[in-house]
Amino acid sequence: MTSTTRQKCVALELSLQAPRSEYNNTPSSTPICSLPPANHNLPTSQSISPSHRILTSHNNTHTHLPQQSHPLRPECPVQDRLLLWTPPASRINSDPTNISYLTPNDLEKITAVIVNAWASLTRKVYGSGLLAFHAFCNARNISEAEHAPVKSITLASFIATMAGLYSGKTICNYVYGVRAWHILHGSPWIINEPEILALLTVSVTLTPISSKRAPHQPFTIEHICEVRKVLDLTKPLDAAFFACLTTTFYTASRLGEFTIPSINQFDSNRHATIDGVSEVTNRNGFRVKAFILPITKTEKEPMSVSWVTQQGLSDPEEGWLNHIKINNPDSSDHVFAYRWP
Repeated sequence: MTSTTRQKCVALELSLQAPRSEYNNTPSSTPICSLPPANHNLPTSQSISPSHRILTSHNNTHTHLPQQSHPLRPECPVQDRLLLWTPPASRINSDPTNISYLTPNDLEKITAVIVNAWASLTRKVYGSGLLAFHAFCNARNISEAEHAPVKSITLASFIATMAGLYSGKTICNYVYGVRAWHILHGSPWIINEPEILALLTVSVTLTPISSKRAPHQPFTIEHICEVRKVLDLTKPLDAAFFACLTTTFYTASRLGEFTIPSINQFDSNRHATIDGVSEVTNRNGFRVKAFILPITKTEKEPMSVSWVTQQGLSDPEEGWLNHIKINNPDSSDHVFAYRWP
């Protein structure tokens, strides 16, 4: 399949992955920093160009929160707030007489490097937390200079205000977002750690019932077989979907390790590609299909996962061979890229 003749291949978006936490973001009432109810509907197809289509999940970004226009907080995508929203007390705005040997460009490089300490999805979560934090401060007429460096008592009040209204995990992520914002821009982070940790611990205990999700039943081979019955494996999307489902299941991987958040975020250095697929012999002498995962949730170094042929309708080898036959992706393509249209 040459680049001039093949149809565009599109990677599956991370769309069916349920959050691994038992919590969602549904508040039990509507305070100043309320979040929209979590929407866990199945994904729908959404066109992004005449020749590309990806699965999308309905992921709200809390755009309804009050956001007052301010020179230090320009309108930008939620994942860019951590970088583009700058506090008054930042290394860029520091007194130049104290660091005359460094140029503004030197200082900007520090920020440009540090921002890579957080993954894009993490920056998106933290961006939502920043909006909630600034909304909290504005509602209480807290001066801009006290947004950062934040006083420990202010941060404690921010946590206490949300406790019992949101999940403890959401509150923790928001506090981590405020902390990351301070670190990124060189603003001092001086807090009463025992007090803040105690509040975060209690916020988990106080998570309202409406923000808890009942444990799911385990996903089984029978579920995979039922899913297959409603798929047309001669269609590119269905072929890629089924191959992704069976490979993720039989390699005991996280779905996010074999999918990507959106097509424009595909990075062959971070995501699985066809080039990283091979047949090897495992330590038990069985021939297995191996997949190189450049980065996982817990490992920053490449690791290999594999499956062996299974009996029945859930056989990952049958799904994989069908995917390759129908979509014929190039070696540099995402491992589950599919043709469109």
